[in-house]
Amino acid sequence: MNTPYTTRTGIKIGSRHNESPQPQEIVDMDMLRLQKALIFSDKLLSEDKKDERFFKYVFIGALILIVVLFIYK
Repeated sequence: MNTPYTTRTGIKIGSRHNESPQPQEIVDMDMLRLQKALIFSDKLLSEDKKDERFFKYVFIGALILIVVLFIYK
């Protein structure tokens, strides 16, 4: 696949690949989500959502544990 990859609708994916002297940090989450949706298969996207949910639940569980430990200290 050539970089940048141009979709049927004309969206160029990876156009910032060879920036010089230093690549700029990507801070636009919408751009990253759009690229993911266009490149990855549905199976990979659903696994990614499962990972996001898992880490969200772990984070919420850790917060609850910290609050409970702080209250009963």
